[in-house]
Parts: sequence; structure tokens; C-alpha cells
Amino acid sequence: MGKVWLSIIGIGEDGLSGLNKQSRDAIDTAEVFFGGHRHLAMLGKDPRPRERWDNPLRETMARIRKLRGKKVCILATGDPMSYGIGVTLTREFGMAECLCLPHQSAFSLACARLGWPLAEVDCLTLH
Repeated sequence: MGKVWLSIIGIGEDGLSGLNKQSRDAIDTAEVFFGGHRHLAMLGKDPRPRERWDNPLRETMARIRKLRGKKVCILATGDPMSYGIGVTLTREFGMAECLCLPHQSAFSLACARLGWPLAEVDCLTLH
């Protein structure tokens, strides 16, 4: 397809108030949202449709695929490309159709607090 329709927004512990303008604009123009309960709850009383992740994830991916061409916004934790849903989505749809806007990852925040160089840390995540 080649046109960006899928925005993948990383959210930090500071919630929507911590997002940059580009991330807020993607949320403001979205037609439908996908995410976990915690992230979708941050939208408050916003009337636009929202859908939670299914288990198995392939069912959610099928629903997202059916919305191709609409402005779909994925709400994720931290950096969606660091062990996150952004990896799965960009593999499925390609970067030409996705806009990924990361927040700080848990790993980058931990390393900053501890004074460790992130490039020298072995990172492991469990989902």
C-alpha cells in the first residue's frame, strides 16, 4: 500500500501528558485505537472506538489488517521497537505503512538511573 495509516505510539509512566506533539497529533487524528487496558484507559471518555489486545495476538492482527487505510493508533509501552509490539507490526505491515513514535524504554530509563551504558547491557524481557 505504501501510505502511512498505522501509528505506533510509545507511552511512558507519565502517560499522555508526557508525549511529544507528533505523538499527540497521531492520537488526535486517529479513528480507532488498539492497546492494553492500561493504555486505553488513558484516553478517558474519548468516544472513538478502542480495542484491546487478544490472546493469541494473531486475532488482533487480523482485526488491524481489516482496518488498513483508516487511521489506526496503537498505544504501547515505552519504545515499541524494543521488545515491543512495534516489531511485530512493522514486520507485518512494513515501515512504509507505519509511523513509530517511541518514548523511553524501561531499559534506557534503568541504565540512565544506574549510570550504565545501554550499549553494554544485555537486555531480556518477558511477556
